[in-house]
Amino acid sequence: MSRDQMPEILSDLADRTQALLADFGLEAEAAEQIGFALADEIAASWGGQPIYIAKGTRFQLSKRDLQIFDEQRALGINGLAKKYKLSVQRVYKIIARIRQERIASRQKTLPFGE
Repeated sequence: MSRDQMPEILSDLADRTQALLADFGLEAEAAEQIGFALADEIAASWGGQPIYIAKGTRFQLSKRDLQIFDEQRALGINGLAKKYKLSVQRVYKIIARIRQERIASRQKTLPFGE
């Protein structure tokens, strides 16, 4: 499929893929080929289907919360609240939640009945 025959959304996908791969250092010609290949694959796999793409708000908030946790020593609670436009109480809750998640991920589960 040539670019002028490609639907706008697939053309945009190819362009964005090419730009991202170039940002990662892939040479332009290879990046372009991969962009077109991905657009073709998406068209072949999902063509004709209505597709909703979520904005990833939860993922973005999780990323933000991890940044807050990692920056707490450098900026302090008030600095974090100001930087992220959150209340001091919200920053405390975020830090407590991330701390609990990290503790839980490090703890081993004991088998029952032994």
